[in-house]
Amino acid sequence: MTFNVEEKHAVVGAGAAMAVPTLADAVGIDSLIVSLADNVFEGDRGSASFVSGIGFTAIGAAMILGAIFAPIDDYLGISVVGLGAGFIGVGLEAFAEGGMK
Repeated sequence: MTFNVEEKHAVVGAGAAMAVPTLADAVGIDSLIVSLADNVFEGDRGSASFVSGIGFTAIGAAMILGAIFAPIDDYLGISVVGLGAGFIGVGLEAFAEGGMK
C-alpha cells in the first residue's frame, strides 16, 4: 500500500497532534499544575489551571496562525498545525485539571 501526498500529510499532522498530549502526560502536567498552584497561587488549583490552560491554548493558537500566515508548507506546515492542535488539547486538559480535587 502506498500513500499519496494528502495521506502522508494526514499521518504527519495526526502524529504531531498526538505527540504533544502524550509527552505532556509523560512529564506529568497535572502534577506541574499542582506545583504551580502551590508556589504561585498559594494552593489555588483553579487559578493555576486557568493560567496554564490559557498559556497552552495561546501557544497552540499562535502555532496554527503562524502556519497559516507564514510561508511554510508541506510537511513542516502540517507538523506545526498538528503540534498547535496538540497544545490546544493540553490547554483543555489543564483547564479540566483545576476542577478535580
